[in-house]
Amino acid sequence: MKKIIFGLATLSLLTISSIANEKANAYKKGCDLGNAKACVSLGWMYEKGKNGLPQDYYKAVKLYKKACNGGSAWGCTSLGWMYYKGKGVMQDDYKAVELYKKGCNNGYLNGCVWLGWMYQTGRGIEKNLYEAKRLYKKACDKKDAEGCKYFRGMICRVIYDPSESFSLTYYNPLI
Repeated sequence: MKKIIFGLATLSLLTISSIANEKANAYKKGCDLGNAKACVSLGWMYEKGKNGLPQDYYKAVKLYKKACNGGSAWGCTSLGWMYYKGKGVMQDDYKAVELYKKGCNNGYLNGCVWLGWMYQTGRGIEKNLYEAKRLYKKACDKKDAEGCKYFRGMICRVIYDPSESFSLTYYNPLI
């Protein structure tokens, strides 16, 4: 009985591993054919060490670059994250900002949220709370949960920040 259970467990793991490898192979084929979304998905697998692939930041960066150059806003934002964190590349906030802008301007809301964060903290770009708030709102208006979370945080933070001159009763709907 123990041998049967062990055999079934091993077969299950092999099947899961086989499916994971098939998925990675499919993304690789798609990426090789110029599908930017497949490149980002495969890059994510390498970044996280998922689907039977080893964690490899350098391969992830290469794939994110290919995706970004292929027009993927998601790829640009993911590459920006790698520069922000210094994973597989030298840490570079200025490059991260450039890539987040590219991602945001091409419609990837997470790029807007991360660009907002850079404006809010002054990393890689001059600190600008108004721009941070605008970017968070842009993402929030399109129902991005992270954008809404940071937007709400900015409203409270800006209202209670003694270095800013905001009134609790004033809200500018254009920002």
